[in-house]
Amino acid sequence: MELRKILVALDYGEAAEQVLDAGITLAKGHHAELVLLHCVSYAVLDEVSTIALAEVGPYPRVMGSSYEAQVQLMEREKEVAAAALADYCSQCDRQGVLATGRSITGDVGGSICQVATELAVDVIVMGRRGRTGLSEAMLGSASNYVVHRSQRPVFVVQ
Repeated sequence: MELRKILVALDYGEAAEQVLDAGITLAKGHHAELVLLHCVSYAVLDEVSTIALAEVGPYPRVMGSSYEAQVQLMEREKEVAAAALADYCSQCDRQGVLATGRSITGDVGGSICQVATELAVDVIVMGRRGRTGLSEAMLGSASNYVVHRSQRPVFVVQ
């Protein structure tokens, strides 16, 4: 299998360095370029909405300020993602691997599949948080979603 473009889906969790290392190793072995992707999930906003409704109820004036808080939170998440991607790209550059960063807002699994198709990548590298059973059913699993729905091969780092 010839690999020219590898999508590496990253967050800033504990496993991110392992996922990035796996992507760099693949890229070096195949002289491929990396596309580092971070998805800012709408789940961040859902958490704020649920907390706001529980604390203040559905009062329009208060909910307006909750919306503003959601917008600020989303902007902050985008800033953190941009900084993390810049750091990850620098790590790749220091190891002689061409990498570009891309941030997208949306559902994590669906966004990874969408970007992989748009960019016609050869493989997706991503991590797995290890959720199983009820927690996976309730919270979802991006890696499970991508493995079952992507049109590209998926390399899952545990």
